Amino acid sequence: MATRTKRVRKQFEPFAFDFDALARCEHSQDFNDWVGEWLFPEIVNEAIEDEDVKKAITALNKAILMLVMKYFSYEGIVPMEHWTCRSEPDEHVCLWRIFHQTYRRLEALLHSNATG
Repeated sequence: MATRTKRVRKQFEPFAFDFDALARCEHSQDFNDWVGEWLFPEIVNEAIEDEDVKKAITALNKAILMLVMKYFSYEGIVPMEHWTCRSEPDEHVCLWRIFHQTYRRLEALLHSNATG
């Protein structure tokens, strides 16, 4: 594994929220599980380990697109109070917080691959 890969991987683990320290909600827990158990292991980790920068960037862009699609797939099934954080940050983890944190991590990974 290349040094860059080790550095990037160490910087971005764990990939999902630590729900032990925060209030749980079944909707945000489900979204968080998808991020931590599927999105990062299946797509992002492959991109981190791929030595072909173009393939890595393509995989990360795919992950961003899938994250956005998954986030909006909740629109019709999740009550509105779970969409945004109107409470104190440590009281409720909404879908937006998980989406935002994950998006920012993907964006940073994309940038680190693009700049080498």
